[in-house]
Amino acid sequence: MNRNHILAIILSCAEITFSQIWSFSSVADPRSGFVDFTKALTEIRDLTVNPEPKMKPSDFILVNGDYDPADKNFQIFQEVFKNSSNKIKFLPVMGNHDLDSYSYIKEKIISDDKAFVFYDSSSLSYYMDWKNSRFIIVDQYNGTGFNSGCINQAGINWVEQKISSSNAEHIFISFHEPAFPKYRHINNSFDECKMERDEFWNMILKYKDRVRAVLVGHTHFYYDIKIKNANGDVTDPNKFPIEEGGIYQIDAGAAGNSEDGKVTIVEFLINGKDVIARVVQSEKGAGIFKELKTIRIK
Repeated sequence: MNRNHILAIILSCAEITFSQIWSFSSVADPRSGFVDFTKALTEIRDLTVNPEPKMKPSDFILVNGDYDPADKNFQIFQEVFKNSSNKIKFLPVMGNHDLDSYSYIKEKIISDDKAFVFYDSSSLSYYMDWKNSRFIIVDQYNGTGFNSGCINQAGINWVEQKISSSNAEHIFISFHEPAFPKYRHINNSFDECKMERDEFWNMILKYKDRVRAVLVGHTHFYYDIKIKNANGDVTDPNKFPIEEGGIYQIDAGAAGNSEDGKVTIVEFLINGKDVIARVVQSEKGAGIFKELKTIRIK
């Protein structure tokens, strides 16, 4: 084997490794907090808070519901990233306040994005394969949802099929109303339908070797928990368990319409088999972000 062949192999391996180091961001509930949402998106773009291990510029932003008015907030997104070198995507998750924007979301935000594969034409449930990961987005109100915030049997079956049929190293699931809400909307989210909630959680636990996190919003408070027992300590509103062998649920808080006075961004670094989440926050209206915590998910 000559020197050129060896160099080609080295460069090829380096390219493969580099392509597997990438980032995405998760936010929720910007609603009418336009100034704070602009500052949150600007922080995602500029990465002013970026200690080791350093995040890459986000390939996309997962917006975990309640980005009404959708037209205004999507316009803000486009404006912030209009001169960005990477073509960043806006991944919408249906929230309870987004129902009136359903047509706009389908026709303007995601109509031309061939990366999204939909459950059917009646809902905003879809999945996206990206690099070494699969993202499964569940609509809790149309098609795969019922009772204004729960996931129905068809939705549970669809999510499992999309997990089991994927060869992705990492799987992330997103919907708006938490399976285990804290602070607000307790017993008025997915937890209102305990039978379906427990079935869903026990189902994804079968795939805990690849399901990294469930990403949600709705409460307007940031928190992270890791759940193995759906009827254990997590049912206590004052407990935030991190259970060995469980799966993370990460509530992104709010990126504009916060209840706790914080503007929150959750940034993810995917480095081959490793997954890290970094939480950065700013005081509402300030736009000066600081690291809250870094979570090594895998």
